[in-house]
Amino acid sequence: MSINKHKCKNCKNMVTRKNAILCRVCANKEIAKNRNKRVEPKGENRWNFKKERLEMGYITIYNPEHIKANANGRVLRAIIVLEEKIGRKLLKNEVAHHINEIKTDDRPENLQLMTSHEHRAYHINKHRKNNWYLLERDSLGRFIKKVNCSIK
Repeated sequence: MSINKHKCKNCKNMVTRKNAILCRVCANKEIAKNRNKRVEPKGENRWNFKKERLEMGYITIYNPEHIKANANGRVLRAIIVLEEKIGRKLLKNEVAHHINEIKTDDRPENLQLMTSHEHRAYHINKHRKNNWYLLERDSLGRFIKKVNCSIK
């Protein structure tokens, strides 16, 4: 049985292994180089990709170029609908508020433009009215809960 000798494709050293194109050193380098590569496609090319998806109760749309996209390239559908309604992109401190508070109801007439400060204040005041108490501060600046206060 004769051994087929030929030159390695990369380093031009003599290869004596049967059906081998590369020498043992170059073959090991190729294996190490490709070992940690991710074969699975990302984004729209992935087999289970969905254009719209629920995240934390909100519907998100894949749009990685959008300024308000998260790390996965998804944007709240409410933001996109509100931007179309007002004819411009939302500023950094602006949010889309759902008037009826149903997170998946992204109709233009149900969305309201608010600053993040106004939005936070709205929900805090609503929570206070529903639970029938107010928070006040004492002389040291600590919060005190006053129960059964009259709300105007």
